[in-house]
Amino acid sequence: MDRFSYQQECFIPSRTTNIQKNFDIAINEISQMLKREKPLSFKRAVFLVENAYYEGKMSWEDYNNEILRIKPILNKMIDNRNLRQYKTAGNWAVFTYMSDSIPENDFKPYQYDFENFMSNSNIESSLVSRLLKRKRGNCRSLPFLYKILANEVHVEAFIAVVPN
Repeated sequence: MDRFSYQQECFIPSRTTNIQKNFDIAINEISQMLKREKPLSFKRAVFLVENAYYEGKMSWEDYNNEILRIKPILNKMIDNRNLRQYKTAGNWAVFTYMSDSIPENDFKPYQYDFENFMSNSNIESSLVSRLLKRKRGNCRSLPFLYKILANEVHVEAFIAVVPN
């Protein structure tokens, strides 16, 4: 048996191959969004990339349900303060929910993860899915969640990207 056929016969898919397969799935679906073949969704795009990182082991339902759980809380915050007529009411609600100790978030706002702010030691600190679970994130995951929640309550929000 030559070396090439031996390698083919003994080939076991590596973690890298599995990650690549899942990134290919993410790239394909995001491309479909950009070509308007599927609805454009920042929330879904973030999920697809994070799911690829986790080798396809994430649940869209769990991820989406956690975001959908927050949506009525934000809308109630707006309505309780009679702010619906203001264009920035949703921005206020998302910012307040994420950053203030209030009853609506069980007095547990999202916090900046100073231990992993560069994601050098742990790339997971930059993932929205981890932020949703641990309420600690960095300069990628926090604005991404803000944008996702702003989209949910139908207000404008933009992501700015800068080097480093």
